[in-house]
Amino acid sequence: MNILICGSTGVGKSTLINAIGGKKLAETSSNTACTMKVTGYQINGITYFDTRGLELKGSKEIMKIIQSLVTKKNSQKDPNDYIHLAYVCIDEQSERYDSTIESLVTFLNKQMNLPVIIILTKAYFPGATEFSGKLKTKFPSCDVVRVNSEDIEFGDWKAAKSGLDELEKLTLAKVPEAQRRAYATVERRGRGGLFASLRQALFRS
Repeated sequence: MNILICGSTGVGKSTLINAIGGKKLAETSSNTACTMKVTGYQINGITYFDTRGLELKGSKEIMKIIQSLVTKKNSQKDPNDYIHLAYVCIDEQSERYDSTIESLVTFLNKQMNLPVIIILTKAYFPGATEFSGKLKTKFPSCDVVRVNSEDIEFGDWKAAKSGLDELEKLTLAKVPEAQRRAYATVERRGRGGLFASLRQALFRS
């Protein structure tokens, strides 16, 4: 299974990768772009494609890179090579997202027919669910999960890791859906014969 991870610069994509992997795999920084290109990480049989952060300057170029990657991979003959699921990361503390993120979600979910999980990173306060509620209303076909990828401590104030178990369960739940969508796309293109037995297994009720 292949998962795309994208979002604005500094939202914590690399920190999320490290939390999922249980060790340092990606360089992290609070406000600069650590990922300068698309980088793949193999974690427990899943390939996570970490993309460069969307910045105010150059966001169109980065969007083109993401669109090209997904379009190319999801045009392959083998559905196993597809991007099956997308994580779109948004900083919960900012309580905002821009038109680029909205366009990205639309491209992934509507144009490319990918299941999308919107991850609210830096979710330090368990009860602060207003922003996630707004996103669920704005993007009803996407799932929204709040995640704090690392333990944070400032003096007497602490915020423990949270949301990773929920993200894992949601991701696993999306695997059959993601695979069915991939195989359905291949079927529409008339390439289904190569993977008929797999497709039948996926669609079997």
